[in-house]
Amino acid sequence: DLTHRYYSMKLFRCWLKKNFERNWKKFINKPHQQQILEKVLAITLQWCHPEKYISSSHVDKLIEDIMQNVLKLLKEKSPTHEIFSISSKQFSFWKHNNIHENYWGETSARQIKCRLDDIILN
Repeated sequence: DLTHRYYSMKLFRCWLKKNFERNWKKFINKPHQQQILEKVLAITLQWCHPEKYISSSHVDKLIEDIMQNVLKLLKEKSPTHEIFSISSKQFSFWKHNNIHENYWGETSARQIKCRLDDIILN
């Protein structure tokens, strides 16, 4: 019945909107340092694609894969890059906290960006 289908979709969209609002409020009530942009990406993707289930862990996995590919290419192209002297503890801190400091000089940052461009644009 088309009427049931129509109202089911309206109800589903209403539920999604409430779910989005709940997730967004939960996010913005976290301390600023824990408001990670990857979480905003997951929430936004869920809002834009209501027909798909997009979890934060899925977005985290995609970003982690990109990061590993960047590190692999960086190791090939710039094996002495200072990123390879960073501890796993520091990487973990960066992953789970919002940071404002820039840890890289212009040359190091450009090398990372170039490897990221290689992965995203190819």
